[in-house]
Amino acid sequence: MKVSHIEHLGIAVKSLDEAIPYWENVLGLKCYAIEEVADQKVRTAFFMLGQTKIELLEPTRQAEISYAVFCLKKKNKTMNSVDKPGNSNRQQR
Repeated sequence: MKVSHIEHLGIAVKSLDEAIPYWENVLGLKCYAIEEVADQKVRTAFFMLGQTKIELLEPTRQAEISYAVFCLKKKNKTMNSVDKPGNSNRQQR
């Protein structure tokens, strides 16, 4: 199998309010959407880098275990996930 591109990266962050300015002001990317995904207990912020969608994930309930909380407990504080093209459960914007 040959990888042609990365469609989507998910990155867990502690706070979207702190992370978004860094991604916009330091990295020069524009946040084009913020949404809450209640069943995953996260708020998400979306950026585009070329054809790659970058999704920052912030846990909405610090006391509950969710995907983002699990990722934030990792040694390096981040976790990236890669989806195959066409397998995303969210609509492309």
